[in-house]
Amino acid sequence: MKENTISFDTIISSIEKNIEKYILSGSFWKWKALFLTVGITITFYILLNTTPFYQRYKGFYLHAKGVSHTELVKQGYNWYYWYFFQDLAKEPLKKRNIGYQYHECNMVYRLAVPMLARITGLNTFGLFGVQWLLGFAQIFALISLIYSLTRSRLNAFYFALGACGIYYGNGFLYDVTGFTDSWVFCLITLAIYTRNPLLIFLFTQIAFWTDERGLINSSYVFLWWLFIESYTFDFKKALQNKQLWALVASWVVYLVGRFTIMSLYHLEIPLEEGSATGFVVMKEMFGWFNSSIWRGYEAFVILPILGFYLLYKKQNYIALGLILISFIITMVVTFMTLDTMRTMSYGGLIFVIFIRLFKDNFSEKELRYFLAFLAIINIISPSFY
Repeated sequence: MKENTISFDTIISSIEKNIEKYILSGSFWKWKALFLTVGITITFYILLNTTPFYQRYKGFYLHAKGVSHTELVKQGYNWYYWYFFQDLAKEPLKKRNIGYQYHECNMVYRLAVPMLARITGLNTFGLFGVQWLLGFAQIFALISLIYSLTRSRLNAFYFALGACGIYYGNGFLYDVTGFTDSWVFCLITLAIYTRNPLLIFLFTQIAFWTDERGLINSSYVFLWWLFIESYTFDFKKALQNKQLWALVASWVVYLVGRFTIMSLYHLEIPLEEGSATGFVVMKEMFGWFNSSIWRGYEAFVILPILGFYLLYKKQNYIALGLILISFIITMVVTFMTLDTMRTMSYGGLIFVIFIRLFKDNFSEKELRYFLAFLAIINIISPSFY
C-alpha cells in the first residue's frame, strides 16, 4: 500500500496561495500588505521585547505633555529630544552652548523638522504623527519597488516584512525618543521610488537637513539611478540622466547652504575628546567590534555579502567597486558615531539595489524562498533601538 506523504514544497505552496488569495489580491493589495506587515511587526515587538510597547509610548506621551526630563528619568524613562525641535523652531540659527556629551549638539544643523514645526505649528504629537505617515510611505514604496523589480507580490511582501524586522523599516514605530532617523529612511527611499527630478531634489534636500547622514548615504540613490537599467556604467547615459543631475544639484545646494550658515552664524558641532562623533571614537569603536555590529541588518546582512560575491563572480568590477565604496563609507561613519544600529540603517538602500541582481541570478522560486527565509529570521529576532 502506497503511503501518502506531503512534501515541504506542497505545504509552502499552500500557505503562499492563501497569502496571495486573501491578502495579495485586488487593486489594494499593496495597502493590505502594508498594514499586515506593520501589524506583524508590532505583534512580535509586543511578544519579544522586554520593554512593553505601551510603556515606550507612555514615556513619549508624558514628554509631549511637558513633564520635565528630571521627572521622566526618576520614573525610569529615557531622555527625549522632541522638545529641542520646538526650541530650534523658535530660533533656528541661534548659537547654543551645548556640551559634546549631549545629543542636542548634533542637532544644530538638522533644521528640517524644526522648520516644519515652525511653518505648520505642529506640536510634538503632530510631528510624531508625521513620522508615522512617513514610515507607512516608506514601507509602501519598498513594496512597490520590489514588485517593480521582481514582478512578484510575494517577493514584495517578504522583503517589506524583513525590512520591518530591522531598524531601517521599523524605526518609525519605535523611535519615540526624537532621533527622526526614520524620516531620512523614508525620504531617501522615496528618492528612488519617484522618477521626477524635482521630487528627487525635494526629498533629498529634506533628508539632508533632517540628518547629515542622509547626505552621506545618498550615494546609494546615486548608484540606483546610475544602474537603473543594468549594472553597467555608461558615461554618456549618466550625463543625460536627469535624476542624477537632480541629486547632484541637491548635494551642491545643501553644502553651500550649510557652509553659508556655518560662516554667518558660527554654528558648530563640538568634536572634543570623548564626543560621540568623529575620528576620535573610531579606536574605541574597533574595540567593540563583534557580532553585535550586525544587529543593524540582522539576516539582511546576507544581501550585501551575497551581492558583492555575485558581482565579483560576474567580473563586474565597476559596479562592485562603486557599491563597495558606498558600503565602506557607511561603515566608517558608523564607527565614527559610536551608534551601529542607527547609522548602519541609513545605508538600507543597499538591500534594494541588490534585489535586481538576485532576480537575474536566481530562479523565481529560489528568490522567493530566500526572501521568505530572511523575513522570518528578522521578524522572530528583530532589532529594536
